Amino acid sequence: AGLCFYIDTRRPDLLDDYDYGNTFNFSGKLASMTLYNDLYPKFNQTSFLENYNFNKLAHQYLPYLKKNHLIIYMSNPLVATFFIPLSKLPLSQSYLVWQIIQILGFLVLIILLTGISCQRINKYFILSALYLPLHHYLIVGQYTLILTLLPICLGYWFMKNNQYFIAGLCFALIIFKIQLLPMVLLPIGCLFLLNKRNCFYGWLIGLLSIFLSNILLFGFDTVKLWCHDLFLTDKIYTTSTYVIEQYIIANVPLIFAQFIPLDFRDFGKLSIYFIALILSFHILYVLTVILKRNKNRMAELMSIVYVASICITPVVTAHLIVYDLIIYIIAGVLIFDLKTDCQLVTKLKNLAIGFWFSIDVYYLFIFYICGKSTQPVFLALIILITYWQFLSLIYQQYLNLSLTDFRKLFNYRELINRE
Repeated sequence: AGLCFYIDTRRPDLLDDYDYGNTFNFSGKLASMTLYNDLYPKFNQTSFLENYNFNKLAHQYLPYLKKNHLIIYMSNPLVATFFIPLSKLPLSQSYLVWQIIQILGFLVLIILLTGISCQRINKYFILSALYLPLHHYLIVGQYTLILTLLPICLGYWFMKNNQYFIAGLCFALIIFKIQLLPMVLLPIGCLFLLNKRNCFYGWLIGLLSIFLSNILLFGFDTVKLWCHDLFLTDKIYTTSTYVIEQYIIANVPLIFAQFIPLDFRDFGKLSIYFIALILSFHILYVLTVILKRNKNRMAELMSIVYVASICITPVVTAHLIVYDLIIYIIAGVLIFDLKTDCQLVTKLKNLAIGFWFSIDVYYLFIFYICGKSTQPVFLALIILITYWQFLSLIYQQYLNLSLTDFRKLFNYRELINRE
């Protein structure tokens, strides 16, 4: 909070180079002038370097923006509309108001996960403040916490209260950060396979409503431009067109794709994502079996499902930046708030602390020690080892199996009937 206040009062020039100033606040200004089509590249453009209007206008409007800084808007038009009121303020004041909104939203997120308890709120708020991706996220002024993570946690709260349809409607807001889709697909998929399908129906209706709202408010052409924008965004890390800072990549498939020669990268990336798809179906199957065997412990096990959905997201998703690792705060709060005193919870807590410490060390390296020379493969290993350990623990606790016992794992009837 002190650093944000310092930037706001002493270094407002930095705001032009932060995501909030050059992307979200600026997109709100364009939206206030109904210039929605200028948010995205034209259909005939094959890269963001080809006379991209949003980038040109940002450099014209923001005096301190670095000349070599390419500004890209990747969100749907509703996000720009959300920032219209804040864009009416001077940038420094708008940034300060946004930080206050973010911190209040973070408090609400903790309340949704744990309930109204001053002791719990203080504990988790202070512990989370020691997690460096949260610092990074708040300083650059991203919107994921308010527009995506908060609705997901609200959906979790409704799900705990057996209001599955409303939970599905909340999960539909994942469209604002589509890279985090596994966080909602896993719980929705488990409930669907358990014949609790209201959550899935609510999610579909919510997505359809958001999609239709975009078309009615901004026109079908603008929505098509947004889809074209997403297609071009996917090419950023697989071509030599752009100069990128690889150390900020935080999803495993894209990290490993960087080791594939450019001529073969598109094909190699598809192969990696095919493996990611198999891993996604694997965890869906495992969690569904666990829930079927423990129907009387559904409320407790849904917390495990949520933790699994967070752990699998960086392993399988298409595009994450290091500050997106704030999603693990939700997993940590859920683990530390589990009411049972079994050995599994103790091991999960140790795993959470180990992950938290490892990510903080990685952050210290990339921002204070080695910078751009830090290899993101170390981050990939941290994420994969954490996921492997998590899987191993739930296999042992709920299925009484080891990770390598595939024959028994896929003997569905035996697993369901086993005492």
